[in-house]
Amino acid sequence: MHQATPAEIYQLIQRYGVAVLRDCGGQDGYVRTFTCGFTEHGLPELICLGLPTGHVIAPMNQTFHDMVISKTRKPGPFETDDWFSMTMKVVNADREEAAKYAFGTEHYYRLRGLKPEYMQMAWSDAEGNFPWEEGFAEKYREQQPNLRPKVYLAVSNNNVSAA
Repeated sequence: MHQATPAEIYQLIQRYGVAVLRDCGGQDGYVRTFTCGFTEHGLPELICLGLPTGHVIAPMNQTFHDMVISKTRKPGPFETDDWFSMTMKVVNADREEAAKYAFGTEHYYRLRGLKPEYMQMAWSDAEGNFPWEEGFAEKYREQQPNLRPKVYLAVSNNNVSAA
């Protein structure tokens, strides 16, 4: 599989504003899809784990358009059922955890002296549970790990609302 070079990523960002990258995670790995270009606007990049790239390219591009170009969506976490028949939650992700899955974005911005932040595009299991919720199906944990910040988890376990 071809890995986009920093020059190719730069060209995509210059032409479209954002690049959508993917990584298979090795021979037995799950698909990882992530953006590169939100950082140029002071916003967190998007990362989605475990869904086919073809399914999430359009929502990633639409989110970029809505947040950066038309400014019809506020930057930051949100919930939507506009993309699929299930609800997706876009939540703040722990930078260090997300960075482990977004090699191309990390490499590109490392060369520029920047550290991108991330938001996870999360999908629920058949029961409607998300990776950070109790009861999330164990069979999907490896496919879609929880990338939420540990601070959120500590606060939410005490039943206090957090972003």
